[in-house]
Amino acid sequence: MSQIKKIADKQIKVQKPDANLSTFGFLFSSIIQYHSSKKRNVEDELKSMGEGIGVRLLELIYFRNNKLKKETKHLDMIQFIANTVWKTLFGKNADGIFPEDGVKYGYLIRDDNPTVLRYISEVQGQNGAAFVAGIIQGMLNHSGFEAEVVHDTIYQDTENNSEISMYPATYFSIKFAPYVVEREK
Repeated sequence: MSQIKKIADKQIKVQKPDANLSTFGFLFSSIIQYHSSKKRNVEDELKSMGEGIGVRLLELIYFRNNKLKKETKHLDMIQFIANTVWKTLFGKNADGIFPEDGVKYGYLIRDDNPTVLRYISEVQGQNGAAFVAGIIQGMLNHSGFEAEVVHDTIYQDTENNSEISMYPATYFSIKFAPYVVEREK
């Protein structure tokens, strides 16, 4: 019998990351350049890619951690995304969760130092945060929480007219469909 370990023999529950940040940055910028060269809407393409990855990532997180229960309330799901998912993707929790002012059934997740923007300069209509918005939307929709997720990157503090940081803060706005919130009452 062969001493070579087959891929099917390897343990599935691997917790350490397989790629480093610079590799991710190179691959991510290549994806953006590819879609830019094809004259496509880069943000739409990134969001669409993120949705598919979000569905798979959600199942992977549940598979790796048998102690997690699938969330049934929309606020618990937002907490799960801001804590567990953010830690899995970026190695840290999100910097905040807030109800969105003036938006019924709307919530914000804030990331002060988004990893996806670290190695990418933003060009008009090519914000890499659309990828993370797609991941969030894919997870929510797959879990039965129909929602629309958009992102907004803040480069300056408008009140003090000063820059926030070298890496801009990004808000992910989650607006749930009314029936999602109403069914929990």
